Amino acid sequence: MRIVINDYLGHAPQMQLSRALAGRGHDVLHLYSGDIQTPKADLARQDGDPPSLTIEGLSLGRALSRSFFGRRWQEATFGRLVAQRTKSFGPDIVMACNNPLDVQSRLQAACNGAKIPFVYWMQDFQSLEIDRMIAGRGAIMNIAVGGYYHGLERKLLQRSEAIVPIADDMLSILSESWEVFERQCMVVRNWSPLDRLTPGNKDNDWSRANGLAGRKIALYTGSLGAMENPMLLVELAERLRDRSDTLVLVVSSGPGADQIARESSARGLANLRVMPFQPYEHYGDVLASADVLLAMVSGQAGVLYVPSKASSYLCAGRAIVIAAPWQNLAATTVQESQGGRVVTADHASEMADAVATLITDDSLRTQMATQARSYAERMFEISKIADRFERLFERLRTGTPRHRLPQ
Repeated sequence: MRIVINDYLGHAPQMQLSRALAGRGHDVLHLYSGDIQTPKADLARQDGDPPSLTIEGLSLGRALSRSFFGRRWQEATFGRLVAQRTKSFGPDIVMACNNPLDVQSRLQAACNGAKIPFVYWMQDFQSLEIDRMIAGRGAIMNIAVGGYYHGLERKLLQRSEAIVPIADDMLSILSESWEVFERQCMVVRNWSPLDRLTPGNKDNDWSRANGLAGRKIALYTGSLGAMENPMLLVELAERLRDRSDTLVLVVSSGPGADQIARESSARGLANLRVMPFQPYEHYGDVLASADVLLAMVSGQAGVLYVPSKASSYLCAGRAIVIAAPWQNLAATTVQESQGGRVVTADHASEMADAVATLITDDSLRTQMATQARSYAERMFEISKIADRFERLFERLRTGTPRHRLPQ
């Protein structure tokens, strides 16, 4: 098969899947955005990559706009770039992940016009995030813009030959609120590459270069938006201020990270440090430098947002503290793994207590770290994951109607 996997954010699991499928003899074009500022996978060709794998970053050639409407225009333009490159490749199957809705719309329209089966790999409900972005801008904008994107997301989902949600919790929402049939869906939980993220030494080249050797580190790394509640990390550092041995380290970029840096300076929090996103080749050492890894899902996000960093944390073999709604998949995964503590969403004092306990109790921390990695090794085997996608693509390629998808 000729397969396009378009992952706007350039994340590691999607890249690993492309490599696995190419290794099975499929011709795979892996596309991502070279403009977006997020942690990216190792997107260069590696020794041993099959010749049937092509990796390309597409770019608008200009900085991304901070204006809401400016950014939407850029995303529509980028969507046309992705659609053009996809059509020139001539795929049998296209699967798109992490695309803004205006990108997804242009790409899906091109696929529908060329009668190419389109798979929507669904990480979250993007129209709900747009609702949060435009909140407070007036009733007319909320109704007109919010209504447009809710309708667009529903249409994109309904017109997809298959949908790959990352959580079972999404199925009832898709069915009841978006009129999408469960038989169109194949749930695949997020994972991270076991071979790229292995438990490493806390004392490593990266930690020494950044003055972290000998410190107890509670680390958060990843994006910081409304779904995460960035101020929770500030409040956490405030509550741990008297622990001179413990540093709350935030590795992130963008408005959320900038807000944390400003608050840290204003409050004189010497135990809170913000660093920009690090190159992917250092990601394993970044995670290894931590004693405790931090994750957050705001209470308002509920089950609708599942941070992919949780799977990376499990691979890294470190104890995890996650502040999240108890029914959120990231929280239930940490509970299942027995690799960390789950505390109430947006609750800084509970988070601080859990971090302090794990920083102090070496035995408990080591036990949870071992259990985290063991869980990842059981659940994140790429050959089994690739089997499921391959069966799905084959069924769609051969024109099988939308009966229940292979699980």
